[in-house]
Amino acid sequence: MLTGVVVLYLLARGSAVSSYMAVLIASQFVSPILWRHYALLLLVPVAWLLERRVWAAALVPLLSTVPLVLVTPPVAYPIEYVLALGLVAWEGVRHRREVA
Repeated sequence: MLTGVVVLYLLARGSAVSSYMAVLIASQFVSPILWRHYALLLLVPVAWLLERRVWAAALVPLLSTVPLVLVTPPVAYPIEYVLALGLVAWEGVRHRREVA
């Protein structure tokens, strides 16, 4: 539910690009069955954030590449999605305020 609230907030208050990125992240976040297969889609918002010099975004792909055990723990995926959505929301609102 919180994911939907963040997406709606960005649609109203964020930039156009951040709104698109939030919808992309949210569409994957709501389907846990696909997390392992579609985590690659998180690289799109990560690339956008890195272009905007939000260096914390580099943590998103690192969460699933650091092998704590032989396989990535399932808890890493929700953390990745929440971190990516939070960073996109922060940057989207900040960017819109800069432009206005």
